[in-house]
Amino acid sequence: MADTKISALTAITGANTATDDVFSIVDTSVTTTKKITRAELKIALGVTASSTFTATLTGCTTSPTVTASYSVTNGIVTVYYPTASATSNTTAMTITGAPAAIQPTTAKSVFPCVITDNGTAANSAASVGTDGVVTLFATSGGGAFTASGTKGHSGMTLTYDLT
Repeated sequence: MADTKISALTAITGANTATDDVFSIVDTSVTTTKKITRAELKIALGVTASSTFTATLTGCTTSPTVTASYSVTNGIVTVYYPTASATSNTTAMTITGAPAAIQPTTAKSVFPCVITDNGTAANSAASVGTDGVVTLFATSGGGAFTASGTKGHSGMTLTYDLT
């Protein structure tokens, strides 16, 4: 192993690493190779939180749920919501379930989002409330949804700051 180049080592995916796994790093202040754990590396990169949560789509005859994932880096939230859709029964659509760690102190507008309204896909907009509820709009101008047919959103990533 001492004679093996780093590029020749067996690869591991990020999902299979543990917080105490170590990475090699060159400390340029003393030109020495050192080690750092995954947990410490996240801190060095400014990632203060990352996790998953159950997100629920509302405004439909059923309330489909998906497992959303997020990270917070230097006060910037990046959250991924997998695709969800159902039969519409109101002109509004929201996504609920966001944990306190990703709830902004002021409401945020986010673009773009791809939604489905009455079976038709369209580019749209959303807002994230201080309670973390994502309100989706049928149009980029904030229009209402049709209260029938299929509505939902395509897998989407929203990015916003916490302040």
